[in-house]
Amino acid sequence: MATISDFAAHFRGGVRPNLFRVDIEGPEFFNNFHFFCKGAAIPASTVGVIAVPFRGRQLQVPGDRTFEPWTVTILNDPSWRFRAAFEKWSDKITGNSANISSLRGTAVYGTGTVLHLDRSDRVIRRYVMTDIWPSSIASIELTSDANDAVEDY
Repeated sequence: MATISDFAAHFRGGVRPNLFRVDIEGPEFFNNFHFFCKGAAIPASTVGVIAVPFRGRQLQVPGDRTFEPWTVTILNDPSWRFRAAFEKWSDKITGNSANISSLRGTAVYGTGTVLHLDRSDRVIRRYVMTDIWPSSIASIELTSDANDAVEDY
């Protein structure tokens, strides 16, 4: 029979959701982009179901795997370096006024890495998202009553 001591020995304090690092590499102007952000998601993955009819019944078999979109929440810095890089990337994918791309082929895509860290800052899990691009750059809410907060998007 398992005891609380057995549980504690295996649990070892658990994993903390606030110990992580995010790295993004993208087109030529976006290389070596490394930052700490307010939040990041490890996207959910789902294996779909294919219903195969057989003699009046449905046989359920595994289908294709799909992934939720990857999202990050970035703290704005005084130089706007991060926001400017995302806006430039997005503009090069499809221009704001001309609606044409200045990026060709795979130059559109980047790679995002989420490193989950332990309390000693060692990497305990690595997730790599390939072929990413900024599909949405969130708004920054400006308000006079948020005098003790840092902008994020």
